[in-house]
Amino acid sequence: MFNFKICSTKRLLVWVRFIGLLALIVILYQMDIAKIVTLILSSDYKYLILTMILYFPLIYIKTIRWKLFLISLNIYYPLKSALCANMSCFFWGHITPARLGEFSRIIYLLREKNVKFGAALTSVLMDRFLDFYAAFFCGSLALFSFSGIEKANAFVLITAFVLPIIPVSIILNQNIYNLVKEKFNIYPTLHKKFLGANGLITVFRNAMLSISVVKMLGATVLTMLSYLLLMVEYFLISIAIGENIHFLHIVYATSLGTLVGLIPISVSGLGSQQLVISGYLIFHGFLPETAMTFALVGYCFCVLFPSLMGLFVFFIKPIPLRQDDCLKKENIYD
Repeated sequence: MFNFKICSTKRLLVWVRFIGLLALIVILYQMDIAKIVTLILSSDYKYLILTMILYFPLIYIKTIRWKLFLISLNIYYPLKSALCANMSCFFWGHITPARLGEFSRIIYLLREKNVKFGAALTSVLMDRFLDFYAAFFCGSLALFSFSGIEKANAFVLITAFVLPIIPVSIILNQNIYNLVKEKFNIYPTLHKKFLGANGLITVFRNAMLSISVVKMLGATVLTMLSYLLLMVEYFLISIAIGENIHFLHIVYATSLGTLVGLIPISVSGLGSQQLVISGYLIFHGFLPETAMTFALVGYCFCVLFPSLMGLFVFFIKPIPLRQDDCLKKENIYD
C-alpha cells in the first residue's frame, strides 16, 4: 500500500535542501550583480592559482592526520591509498547533507583492509571531529566578535574549548559508561547492538581508548596546521579580489559559514555559506557586493575545486561496493 505520508516527507526533505540556494538568489537580486561580476573578472589570478596549489599540501596534511588514527587502531593503510580515499570522499562529503559522504572512507577500509567496522568508524569519526572542533571553536569566537573583535574574553575561550569535548568525555568515563549499560539492560536488543561486547558504542569506546596521547596531540597539531592553511587560502582570495580583509575576520566568517554549511538546508553549503560569510563581513563594514564576491570566489576555490579534484580521483579509485555489502546488519558489529 502506497504511503503518502512517507512520500510527502521525502519530498519536503528534498525541497529543504534548496532553501539556502533560494535565499542566495533573493539576496543577489537585491545587489549590484554587475559590480560583483566586475570584481570577479578583475581578480588577480596569480593569487587564485596559488590558492589552488595550497589545496594539495592541505589534503596531504589531513591524510597524515587520518593515518595517525589508523596506525593507533592497528590499521596499516598505504599513504597513497589513504590520500586517494580522502580526496575522493571529500567530493561525496560536499554533495551529501552534513558531509556524511566523507564517511564513505569506511567502505574503502572495510573492502581493502578487511578491518572491523568499529575501528574504521572510529578513525573517520575522530578525523571529522577535529575538523568540526576547529570550526566550532573559531565559530564560537566569531559570535562574540560582533561586539568587537578584541572582546572575546577568557570565559568565551574556555567555553568554546571545553563544550565539544563533553560528549566524548561522557563516552570515555567508565562510571557513566557502566551506568548507561545498567540502565539499558531492560532493552536487550539495543543493549546488544550498542553496548554489548561487540556493540557499536563499546567498539567505538575501546578504539578511542587505544589512541595514544602522543598521536592525539600530533593529530591536533596537524588540524591546527591544516585549518591555518585553509584560512591562508581565503586570505589569498581576499587579496585576489583587491580587498584588505583582517585575517581574524576571515577566520571568523569562514568558520561560521562552515558550521552553517553542515545544516542540511543547502547542497554542499551553496547559499547558506555565502549568506553567513557575506552577512558577517557586511556587519563589520564591508560593502555587500565585496562581501558576496569574497564568499562566492571562496566557495569556488576552497569548496568546488577540491570537490572536482575528489571527483577526478574517484574515477581513478571508485568506492569498492559489492552486492554483499559490508554494512549488512549481520556484519556491522563484528
